[in-house]
Formats: sequence, structure tokens, C-alpha cells
Amino acid sequence: MALAAESDELFPPPTGPLAEARVLMARALEPTADAGKMRSACERIAALTGVESPVGSLLQAAIADGEASPDALRTALAKAQEMLAFEPLHEAALPEGFPTYTAAGAIEVKQYPARRLAKADGFWTLFRHITSNDIAMTTPVQMDYAADDQGRVRQRSMAFYYGSGSLGEAGRQGAVEVVDDQPQWVVSLGVRGWSTRESIADAKARLEAWLERHPEYEVDGDLRVMGYNSPMVRGGRQFHEVQLPVRKSGA
Repeated sequence: MALAAESDELFPPPTGPLAEARVLMARALEPTADAGKMRSACERIAALTGVESPVGSLLQAAIADGEASPDALRTALAKAQEMLAFEPLHEAALPEGFPTYTAAGAIEVKQYPARRLAKADGFWTLFRHITSNDIAMTTPVQMDYAADDQGRVRQRSMAFYYGSGSLGEAGRQGAVEVVDDQPQWVVSLGVRGWSTRESIADAKARLEAWLERHPEYEVDGDLRVMGYNSPMVRGGRQFHEVQLPVRKSGA
């Protein structure tokens, strides 16, 4: 949701299991890879990216057919590679200490550091706030969601992150509340394209399915969407993450 001009800068690449998945993908797509190697790679990459994720679901479906041809496995791996290789357009910098983006089509657990953010009901209220206070725009922009009386998930607030916790002061400033949040873990799904009601609902269902498979984590807050791009960026280049704050079960 940044308004800065497009730059030649890139975000740091995903790390940990998602970096491993990218390496395995490249090896599995080498011309010399046989069906056994590709099948093994599909299984491992699905585990690394979350079997509930779009990448994981695609690869799980490919190996579910025990007689899938090498061409069919290669096609599935190539589609998954295209998802994971997507790089969000860099319009503004990440706040200090922030983790990089979650690869499109993948699920991961990551931690955010202590951070200062400005919260309000809408974009322009926040934009006027950072402009009047000479605060640089950062990405992503956080949009918090909660269920209404009918159980439908709706956006209830938006937040801009300060580039550093040393900038500005916490407290209410008109219609904007500047708050200091503590470090937080989230389970996150990277999504290419516009953030829509349908994309959020699909991501939410995938994250909840992931949590059912990982009982060592429990939900610790409301659903949120992290938007990386301004409305001027075309749909195919748009990128966002859908996240649920989590903590270790029993913590």
C-alpha cells in the first residue's frame, strides 16, 4: 500500500524452510532428474511450504497419483516454482528489523520485532499523519480484521509501521493512535494478486488447517492482512500476506 515510486531495490529473499524449498525445486527440475527424484522433491517441498498451502496442495495432488508420469510431475513442480519465485515489487522499505516477505503460495511461521505503528480507520487518515510528522512510508501496511455479528470477517482498522521504534512518540494524535507493540509470532501465507474477500477467506481456511496440523501453536490475535503494494500496481504484481498471530500452546 506504499505510495513511493517503484525502485530497483529488492526485498531480501525468503529464508529458512522456504529457501530450502526453492533450492530443492531447482534441483528437481534439472533435466537429469528422474520420476523418483521429482516425487521425493514434491513430498519434501510440500512439507517445507505447508501441505495446506497452494504450493503444498499442488504438489500433494501430483504425487497422490502413484502412476503420475515424469512429465506430469515436472509440470506440477514448474507451476510451484513459478509461485515461489515471485518477487514483490519494492515500493518502500521494510521497517527496521522486519522479516522479509513470505513466498507466494507458501506458509511459514515468523517473528516480528518490537515495533511502533500508527493505527486509524483508514488509509488517508494515516497518510496525512505520517506526512505531517515527516515519517517515511514503509511496507507492508497492516489491515486488521474481525468477525461481525454474522460471523463474516471484515476490516476494522489499518496501521502504518514507523521505520524505527525511535521515531515519534506513542499516544493519541487526533484520529490516529500511535502504539508500541511487543515482539510477535505469526503464521503467514504469501498471496499474489489483489486482496479480496475471497482470497482472504481462502487464506484463512488454509492457515486454520495448518494450525490443526500443528497443535504446538495456538491463535493469539485477530486475522490481519499485510499489503505490500499501492493501488497503482497492476493486479498480477500485487502481493499481500494473510496472517494469524500465534504463540506456543500453553504459553
